[in-house]
Amino acid sequence: MDLPCCNEETYGLPSPARVSTPETLCYTVAKGSSGSPLTGIGTRVTRILLTPSKFRALEVWSVAAFPEYHEKRGYTPAHCPSVRISEMKILFSLRHSGAIRNFGSVLRRLAAQGHDIHLSFVMADKIDHRGGRIITDLQKECPSITYSELLKRTDVRWFELARATRFTIDLLRYRLPIYAHAIALRARAERRVPRPARWLTKIPIFRWKLFNQAAHRLFLAIERAIPVDPVIEADVLDQQPDLLLVSPLVDLGSDQVDYIKVAKKHGIRSGLCVHSWDNLTNKGLMRVLPDRAYVWNEIQLAEAVDHHGMEASKVVVTGASNYDQWFDWEPSRGPEAFKTEVGLDPDAPYLLYLCSSPFIAATEIDFIEEWIAAIRASDDPMLRNIGLLVRPHPENRQPWHRLDPSTLGNTAIWPLQGANPVDLGARSDYYDSIFHSCGIVGINTSGQIEAGVVGRKVFTVRRPEFADSQAGTLHFHYLTDVGGGLVQVGDDLAEHLAQLKKHVSSEEDGEATRRFVREFVRPHGLEVNATELFVKELVAQGEAGGPNPEKVPFWLLPARWLLAPLAILMHWKIRIVRRRRKAERVASAGGLMSQIIAVPRKLALRTLHGILRRRRVRGFVNRYVIPRVAGDRATFPKMVVTERQIQRLARSPKDKIIVGPWLSEVGFEV
Repeated sequence: MDLPCCNEETYGLPSPARVSTPETLCYTVAKGSSGSPLTGIGTRVTRILLTPSKFRALEVWSVAAFPEYHEKRGYTPAHCPSVRISEMKILFSLRHSGAIRNFGSVLRRLAAQGHDIHLSFVMADKIDHRGGRIITDLQKECPSITYSELLKRTDVRWFELARATRFTIDLLRYRLPIYAHAIALRARAERRVPRPARWLTKIPIFRWKLFNQAAHRLFLAIERAIPVDPVIEADVLDQQPDLLLVSPLVDLGSDQVDYIKVAKKHGIRSGLCVHSWDNLTNKGLMRVLPDRAYVWNEIQLAEAVDHHGMEASKVVVTGASNYDQWFDWEPSRGPEAFKTEVGLDPDAPYLLYLCSSPFIAATEIDFIEEWIAAIRASDDPMLRNIGLLVRPHPENRQPWHRLDPSTLGNTAIWPLQGANPVDLGARSDYYDSIFHSCGIVGINTSGQIEAGVVGRKVFTVRRPEFADSQAGTLHFHYLTDVGGGLVQVGDDLAEHLAQLKKHVSSEEDGEATRRFVREFVRPHGLEVNATELFVKELVAQGEAGGPNPEKVPFWLLPARWLLAPLAILMHWKIRIVRRRRKAERVASAGGLMSQIIAVPRKLALRTLHGILRRRRVRGFVNRYVIPRVAGDRATFPKMVVTERQIQRLARSPKDKIIVGPWLSEVGFEV
């Protein structure tokens, strides 16, 4: 909005009688008439002072209030007729920059309305192989959006105890009877919990709901007793937001809970933006509840209430804003051109197979080989000769060299290494692959929902190797039950092929798909844009009165004193273990010369790391250096993927074996 020079009363600026000179203006507005923050003046003006770029608004008022003072310096109101100030300051904590894909439309709409948004990333994006181009591209489009990465927090004294407590709280939910068949989900939660807690929670008594809830409350009390993370608190106070948003918050052992604790401590409005359709049932819990939770539909509203303890009045149903783009998207090329580009017969229809994440289908290629062979052996000529396009998941690397399209008929794998649809080109390729297909097949992936938005029929097949990631999750049945069901399920390959045969030889009106989309993606109506509704609700929360700051209850202070020695013990234990491992690495690094060289090398790397951590340097490198060195088709994602696979092997309790020879150029990555 525009702030006129002389309209100081509208925005809560101090009157000229309260200050004597422009030099005292800053102190008066920042401290208020009683000398305490946020007292006697409008809070919006206080927020302006906290960022240097907004102080010009007060300079404008100063010129109007003290014309004689400024006339001597040749500075009059004519030099600054109006100044644009932000409507609201929003701090958004995200896991990494890849999450922008799910909230890009909301961020752009908020920026277009004049709000300042700062994104704080907990970690670097593990699949953003373009070196941070996702966020830099967003910044070019929306200059009012800034970002930073959270500083290292392993030196915080309470860090290890907080992590152990949060992982234990999340593991307790998977001991409940409702998760009795969630073997994979429970095993994933157990991997991160300290051994004593893992052994303790295996006692059958933790399967009793009442006892489990009692243990849950005990650990929640420990969570409340743990002080807020000073690094996260500094991150919040540095931005002084009007509204603090967090996503996903429910990762196993997530440290984002400290953002909610800081918001409650300082009286800042807070909200959870649900990241995906499965987040509220197959991950962790909200250990401290935010002021609001923004969910997709009534199903997630019930999950937030039943699983996480939110009050229904504090849960807002907005729809799935990340899918809004597909309702109005248009294909970038015709079907013949697309099929020719990916290597399919341009005159034949094709089925699109959407691969799943490694947690859902770690060895998906084995099933894909069997699936292709079954289709090619079908007794129906139309199904036997249909095109098959396999789209790999960007995080689930498979040995695709095992599939030779030239021996599989009308078959293609594209893009070969998968692609995250975050930029215009990648989104167009992704949409075209769905739009030009005659049907979609997948195990359990959000791409099946996107296919429903585009209007394509979706199929899956139950397999023993995928039982844990289909029937073993609480969210899979949403695909089969909501609105009559989006996904048509075959109990085996024979039934699945019969369903495909019927589908490719008939015309369907797609009413079942529309019912699912209406109930799950756009519950307020297919014509209601979820992004606009989401932004409207966020602005309403930001403009509402802020909550009162919460203090730690007196009865929790003794608990904090009792926990402090344990926190120190765990902290130093981890430090000693790290030093021992470091010494082992140095000892195995080589002879005396290697150890001598290691000292200046470490100093140089530390200096370089410090330089690259500076925001301006990092922004310059991401914007100008990396695009010229790596380009849009960089080859180093293979190195990232290989490292991730080896780390996964290292965490596995099974024996690890790496064999050769390599059939492709991957040896250097290992």
